[in-house]
Amino acid sequence: LEWITMKSLIELTKSLRQFDAEKYLSQKVVLINQFFYRNNLDACVLGILGGIDSAVCLKLLEKASQQENSPIKKIRALLLPIYSVGT
Repeated sequence: LEWITMKSLIELTKSLRQFDAEKYLSQKVVLINQFFYRNNLDACVLGILGGIDSAVCLKLLEKASQQENSPIKKIRALLLPIYSVGT
């Protein structure tokens, strides 16, 4: 029995699914910019809780805003407390 490392298992899964992370991210950036165009938006506010989800969203928005002719002109990230008085 041959031992499979997690890294080799991930690579095998990617190749079987023909997953291309760069292509996937590029498509997401296009979709984000299309959403902003269709809705006549040029800015966004994103709540950051400290998890990976909001961090990934912020990076995708930043990447989208850096594309040529992107409608996104302002991105505001607000740090939202998880624990505070009154919760």
